[in-house]
Amino acid sequence: MAQKPFSQQFYDRNGILLRLTLAGDEKYRIKTDLTEIDPKLVQQFLNKEDRYFYWHFGFNPISLMRAVYATYLAHDIKQGASTITMQVSRLLYPETTRSILGKLNQIFQAARIELMYSKDEIISAYLNWTPYGSNIEGVGAACFFYFNKSCQNLSLNEAQYLVQMPQSPQRFTAVANEKKKNVFFRAPHFVEYLLQTGLEQKKIKTTLDYRLNTEVQNIAEKYFKTQSSLGIKNYSVIIVDSKTNEVLSYLGSADYFNRNIKGQIDANRSLKSPGSTLKPFIYALALQQGLIHEKTLLKDIRMSFGGVNPENFDEQFLGPISADQALIMSRNLPAVDLSMKLSEPTLYDFLKGKSSLKFRDEKYYGLSLALGGVEFSMVDLVKLYSALAQQGRYYNLNFIKAEKKSLPQKIITPEAAYVVMQMLKKNPRTESALFQDLAKSNLPIAWKTGTSKSYKDAWAIGLMGNYTVGVWFGDNDKAINPALVGRNMAAPLFFQIYDLIRNSQKYSLNQEAPIWMSKFGLNVKSVHICSVSKKIKTDNCGHQTETSLFIPSVSPIETCQIHRKVFVDTRNNKMSCESFSGSQEKIVEVWPDDLLDVFRKAGLKKIALSDRKFSCHSLNGLSQSLTITSPQKSIDYLISAQENKYKTKIQLRAISESDSQYLDWFVGKSYIGRAYKGNSLFFEATQPGMYDVTVTDNLGRSQSSQFTAKINTY
Repeated sequence: MAQKPFSQQFYDRNGILLRLTLAGDEKYRIKTDLTEIDPKLVQQFLNKEDRYFYWHFGFNPISLMRAVYATYLAHDIKQGASTITMQVSRLLYPETTRSILGKLNQIFQAARIELMYSKDEIISAYLNWTPYGSNIEGVGAACFFYFNKSCQNLSLNEAQYLVQMPQSPQRFTAVANEKKKNVFFRAPHFVEYLLQTGLEQKKIKTTLDYRLNTEVQNIAEKYFKTQSSLGIKNYSVIIVDSKTNEVLSYLGSADYFNRNIKGQIDANRSLKSPGSTLKPFIYALALQQGLIHEKTLLKDIRMSFGGVNPENFDEQFLGPISADQALIMSRNLPAVDLSMKLSEPTLYDFLKGKSSLKFRDEKYYGLSLALGGVEFSMVDLVKLYSALAQQGRYYNLNFIKAEKKSLPQKIITPEAAYVVMQMLKKNPRTESALFQDLAKSNLPIAWKTGTSKSYKDAWAIGLMGNYTVGVWFGDNDKAINPALVGRNMAAPLFFQIYDLIRNSQKYSLNQEAPIWMSKFGLNVKSVHICSVSKKIKTDNCGHQTETSLFIPSVSPIETCQIHRKVFVDTRNNKMSCESFSGSQEKIVEVWPDDLLDVFRKAGLKKIALSDRKFSCHSLNGLSQSLTITSPQKSIDYLISAQENKYKTKIQLRAISESDSQYLDWFVGKSYIGRAYKGNSLFFEATQPGMYDVTVTDNLGRSQSSQFTAKINTY
């Protein structure tokens, strides 16, 4: 038997209908099994249409003869003789007519149907295809539109009403059209995505929690209206259960039907600049590669990377800053510096394949990757943050309730995921400290904001217990708006959603101890460190200590070299390396000269050993640090045509301890010159190739490196 197409029914996780689609032939037709139809409705049809249905072979000869006599011989009122099987034939082959030849064809087709299919299959087809006015067909669709219920529990009057309608369905067209106005169109972007995946099932139970989705939408709409004066045009929200990766809430735009904002575009799937939302993954990779621990002292200072000088969002530099504070304050320079040191994988290797965007060659992005210079969708970001919640296991999102979790991809070590989540957990709410105290909850939260460089996108994304929540504000036309700052625009709605969840007994149930909050079974320890240098404390650190999360055998183990013991001559205030009569022991801070310069610019006085002479020649174990910061091995320096010659200027800069006074520079065997504290030299490269560079200071320390120069072919 040929089949007719059926509508698809999309339900939320609790059985609430989200959408009833049109079938392929533009009909509303709900596939309904015979077991799903009230027996009294079936019996009513049999009584009216074909009481001998289960005894004939497709046609009833007695009824046919009676109809022929009444219609053609007695010229009486026309009588029908069609059995249910013949009506199925007519529904399948509508080209048949009421002519004698057409009736004979119907009888032939009915007999063929009877030979091929069971009686239950035939009456089931009839009940699923019979017309009910306008483009509504089948008892399933009729029960839904006319009674807003299934066909399983009908009253006698409802059953009789449904039996009468197929006799003249055109009489019910106006009523049917009125009923169709109330057809559900819930969670439109969510359902549209599922329709695009080519699902063949007719009844689909999704993961969406429609009640939660509605509550979130109400909150978002109210907040959105308060921001309308700022020219904000659109937003989107996703909430995912990070334990199962099931999508619970999905708002694809502020208004699906608003053409002015291109509301039918699913903003959760369109590609945008993620801003600083990628920074947690830089820190996670740095943690697992042993570059930092939780509170490693990083440098938020002006730095040059192959002639590129990135800035912070506030165009300020904070100097020395711990890793956890650099992350939650979203400082650009420390993040870029760390990203340049990553290997196996690099940041590019890690991100490639985790965005809906097809990545270009790594050199195309350069430093911009660390600052959100590659496009991601909200769905892409939510999957990444859910991986942090799952101890580094990366899954696809589930939209269908019956689906099992995909096989995970381990993208971050459990230890690195745990530590970076504890760092993000320190990120304070956007409200005042007093409000935060009042709003303390057992629902743990760790979150991050992001702002695209050109103020086109504002993000807030993070974990609330076992929920991963993402919020975006912007414009589908990618218009620039200075109000689109993540912490100012997206974060308030993010925390309104947080308050909704923590204040709801249903949504906050069993959320107090998510897996990302537990270090059980993980190779993570708390270690006492110097609160100034953020390195393993020594006896010189005194009481200035705190704890930091370490990954044993991975995290860098360095003892504090900032606090140093010297002896001061009480008569002339000169420092000595050794104790002598009349000297006084003193602990001083000795900083690298680049950070010392930052302190000075901030008006903070720090000790520089080079400011005073030692009374001995030995450094007596003082740090021998000397590090070349420019040029860098990881960057190819491009030589461009200038005045009919190929050349480029390359900065020569190094960091030494504050006991050095000057640096001498060599490229190959050529002496370039001397740079005094805090100054740089420049070398002019005129030929492509590999260059050796060496620097020495006045105390005899030296450091060597290499860099590559290439012809700029662009």
